[in-house]
Amino acid sequence: MKNRIYTIMLLLIIAINFSGCAATLLKGRYQTVQFTSEPSGANIYDENRFNIGVTPIQIPLKRNRVQELTIKKDGYYDSKIKIGRTFSALALPVILLPVLLTPDAVYYTIFDIVGGGVFKKKPSAVHLTLKKAE
Repeated sequence: MKNRIYTIMLLLIIAINFSGCAATLLKGRYQTVQFTSEPSGANIYDENRFNIGVTPIQIPLKRNRVQELTIKKDGYYDSKIKIGRTFSALALPVILLPVLLTPDAVYYTIFDIVGGGVFKKKPSAVHLTLKKAE
């Protein structure tokens, strides 16, 4: 009976140790954000002035970055929107449990933070009403 408990504990520790990077593996490095505008057909540009889409559109954005996007349409004023990131509370057990049980799991946790799996984009949907240029 005592050996069985030790075996179960050992298997549990091994399973948790190899479950590192679980947040990034489960949630991915990207999150889709929905963009709509009034009127539709506005171009969306990233920080490098690269056109990444036309509204309405869903765009996958890296979870670990804060993006500042510009929305442009002929005859309307440009609008800027900042897409931030917040810590996902659902990732907390994935981060803490391996670190508490196995010291080498710190590397997996760092990967989850750098990879972005522990973050979520905020806002996850954007609707802009563009103001007509005079």
